[in-house]
Amino acid sequence: MRKVFALTMVLPLLLAAQGVKITGKQKKVKVKILKESEKEYILLERGKPLSFEIEGPAFLRVYTRLVYPEGTGGTAVYKLILEEDGKQEKIITKETELSDKAYLDGKKLGKWRSFLIEVPPGKHTYRLGIWKSPSPEVAVRIKKTTPPVWKELPPLRPFTLLTAYENEKKTSYYLLKKSESLKFKLQGPRRVKLLVRLNFDDTMGEEAGFTVVVREGESEIQRASFKSYRSELVNWKERKDLVPGKAETLYLEVPKGEHTLEIELLGTLARSAGVRLLVPEITGE
Repeated sequence: MRKVFALTMVLPLLLAAQGVKITGKQKKVKVKILKESEKEYILLERGKPLSFEIEGPAFLRVYTRLVYPEGTGGTAVYKLILEEDGKQEKIITKETELSDKAYLDGKKLGKWRSFLIEVPPGKHTYRLGIWKSPSPEVAVRIKKTTPPVWKELPPLRPFTLLTAYENEKKTSYYLLKKSESLKFKLQGPRRVKLLVRLNFDDTMGEEAGFTVVVREGESEIQRASFKSYRSELVNWKERKDLVPGKAETLYLEVPKGEHTLEIELLGTLARSAGVRLLVPEITGE
């Protein structure tokens, strides 16, 4: 195990000079003071995956830093592969840039990028390895954390609000018509959660399929198909003529920068759905 040396910014303590009157017109500035600190990482090498066990239910936050090869810099994309219990595999894609506050044995490091592992109940074994990367090394740090706090992100106007009531709890959704789209503006990198409830009317049966497409400009970012069932517990306050289906969840990996995502509803007999986009609150290391 090797250690990554990180520099963290510390806000200066502003001292008020009592009884001293400043008569000049000198420019006032705020000075940032660097404080050295060390955080322990594990050096992940290509072809040598990291294995770890944990008892669930639990949440793990995995912090990663790309180790830049000598003579390289700028923006870089790297992909990790996470395997759960030797069965399920997931590719995690991250985009980073050079950090001016962290280094490893004189090597340049990328800014930290993280992802969340939701561990189900019981004992589980995970393997984390490098899938595709411009570097054969990625520093990783695993930290047990609390469940993420999700914040609602409303779409760009105009939109139509749908209020869902479930067990006396009120939740906001937004109407997505089959012939239209909803637009959301957000900042990456982060992983966001899209909840979709298909709207059943009197002409439909107890179940129906549908497809959700996520686009940015002319590019299709993600597409997922679901089978929905009428909910017996949830109803819309504003639309008594519609019965919401059970909530289906789609996770989206949003890269660095500002993005405007368009959500579309396809491949269904339903005329509309209720949509809700949630963004996690992510803290630093």
